Amino acid sequence: MDIDFLKMHGLGNDFVVLDCRTQPLELTQQALQKIANRRTGVGCDQILVLENGKDAFLRIYNANGGEAEACGNGTRCVAWWLGKQLGRDQLTLQTIAGDLSCHITKSDHVQVEMGQVEVLSSESPGSIDVKLGNPHKIYFVSDCNQVNWQELRDQAGKAVNIGVVQIVHPKLIHLKVWERGVGFTQACGSGACAAVAAARVQKLVDAECQVQQPGGLLEVEVDESGMVKMTGPAVLSYQGVFNLNALVS
Repeated sequence: MDIDFLKMHGLGNDFVVLDCRTQPLELTQQALQKIANRRTGVGCDQILVLENGKDAFLRIYNANGGEAEACGNGTRCVAWWLGKQLGRDQLTLQTIAGDLSCHITKSDHVQVEMGQVEVLSSESPGSIDVKLGNPHKIYFVSDCNQVNWQELRDQAGKAVNIGVVQIVHPKLIHLKVWERGVGFTQACGSGACAAVAAARVQKLVDAECQVQQPGGLLEVEVDESGMVKMTGPAVLSYQGVFNLNALVS
């Protein structure tokens, strides 16, 4: 079975996008892992599956085949592509975590209303638990490049995304993220939103803050109610076809 796909990325956080609105697919965890494999498959951090919905329903799968609740960079990519197909700059993507309003800006960036952030207390010293679709554990550090990741992963467990935040000044933070089911990524959209929200609770940053990640810069805004908006680029790298039967054999 030949399957059309898009390869897209947001700041190097890369995706295989499958449009299943007219051709539904049964994707097993093994098939998802094979697609995501960078040596024998297409290769990606996440697989994004479009289903029928308001404008579309977006399902998100990590490279290990597990389903994720949110993906900020992926949402921007799908919104950008779908907006071009529909000839619109405003659309709504449904996800298992809720509806996300998306706006394609004049600079061809995409702003996504990521929803209400929930900042929780944390039992781990120097960290804050945040839920924004996905669960995140945010650690504040003096230098993002000087971190004992194994210690943090042992402490946080496998069920959360781990973000380490270095405050540069109130309008800029540096962030590195270990994503559950993937590993290190060049950027994490929901992680950037969670990091700014956590820093806001600590009164370390302004309501509008830039987040510098290895893959580039995101703009994040958190209002007084905890509603988060994220703005950044979306890139279509290429389109292609893979044979699902050959891939999983």
